[in-house]
Amino acid sequence: MSFLRHEVEGEEHRVLAETAFGNGIKRKDTHKPVHKDEPIAATLIANSSAVENNCVFCDRSHPSQESWSYGQKCHSNVRCLICERRHYALLCPDLRKGNSSLLKRKVADEEAKSTEILLTNHSSEYEIYLKTIIIRLRHREKEVCVRALMDDGSHRSCIKKSLVAELNLSPSGTEVLSQGLFGGGISPTAEHGRFSVPVESLDRKYSTSVALLDQPKICSTLPRIRDKTLLTKLASRGIVLTDIGRDKPPIRILLGADVLGSILTGRIEIQWKEKNKTLLEKETLIHFKETIRFQEDQRYEVALPWLAGNPPVYGKYDVAESRLRSVTKRLVKENIYEVYDDVLRQWQKEGIIETIPENEISMPGHCLPHRPVIKSSSLTTKVRPVFDASFKQPGYSSLNECLSAGPSLSEQISPLLLRFRTKAIGVITDIKQAFLQLSVRPEDSNFLRFLWWNTEDRSKL
Repeated sequence: MSFLRHEVEGEEHRVLAETAFGNGIKRKDTHKPVHKDEPIAATLIANSSAVENNCVFCDRSHPSQESWSYGQKCHSNVRCLICERRHYALLCPDLRKGNSSLLKRKVADEEAKSTEILLTNHSSEYEIYLKTIIIRLRHREKEVCVRALMDDGSHRSCIKKSLVAELNLSPSGTEVLSQGLFGGGISPTAEHGRFSVPVESLDRKYSTSVALLDQPKICSTLPRIRDKTLLTKLASRGIVLTDIGRDKPPIRILLGADVLGSILTGRIEIQWKEKNKTLLEKETLIHFKETIRFQEDQRYEVALPWLAGNPPVYGKYDVAESRLRSVTKRLVKENIYEVYDDVLRQWQKEGIIETIPENEISMPGHCLPHRPVIKSSSLTTKVRPVFDASFKQPGYSSLNECLSAGPSLSEQISPLLLRFRTKAIGVITDIKQAFLQLSVRPEDSNFLRFLWWNTEDRSKL
């Protein structure tokens, strides 16, 4: 029946075109008579004079071609998209007046409404929560806690412009880029300010500096978790969420894939195999400047520049213990064990090294083998420990392979010597144990462990 109705409508449209919508102009019928019993659409038109002249749209007794003028009389279920009367848009008198643009707008509006209704009525058995957290931003004397969305599908991290103004941030540079949108669309190219912002956890146990691009709006409103049963279940598994409650504050920070690796694992995400040396050195230097801190003990704290894409480091102690026993035999044989031990104890006294608490020994980490280097000509330290960061086991990476070396400083020696010769008097100085004056952030220190004997009982490590 649906096919037959479409055939009838098509033939009606053709007849209406030939008769100029019933304006009295008749055209010669060039069609051959069709047998009355043949069940085709043309039969309904050719034999319309022999049967009751009913409207094909509403089955009422009026000519179909007059349905547009009998809008009040026609009981068809259709409604015109142009004038909203009860007839097809093809028969609308406004269409003959050249209002095709109005039709396009009407159709677009109807499609938009249909899509909106479809999305609105889409129901889900469970409420879906995205990865949102509460973080603390700090700039000079100002601190503010904001909602952040963790989106590892975004290449870059962003900050709302209103938050930039609130914290009175100064840009470190600008970037011109376009954004790939859902569905394959691409936004117009625009300039974004780049800001380096210190980010802290609410308990202040973790802090880092991230590079963010300003954006007028991050995303639409996102719900918070407020299901007490779900929160209790997560808490029983040691998972404590910060972004909970019934209100829905706006998302003001987007943490993308460029910083999530550093925040979640403490490693900068540099795909070293795909980047040239110059770019790698540049990113390592940026990472150093963004993570360095000046601590209360008057030392600078740095973060290790971890590389992504390498196998993990070896986490067991067996090789380091075997190497230590061999080194100890050598120290005792050369009668320098006490000197070597005094150096390590002095480091511990100065806060350069520390004893690992028993409750942290089982934590993941890396143990470095070490050996003595003897330099009799040295006026300060004749024996000093040297750690082997190139040590690795099959299937694992060495610590050196997992870290970016950064730009070479040896290239700066020649310009330094030339500047030194430009004046009549040169002044030099030396920082005692300069390398050891740098401290490493706590989450990285577990990968700089080493073994040594107990002071009271040298048979114990």
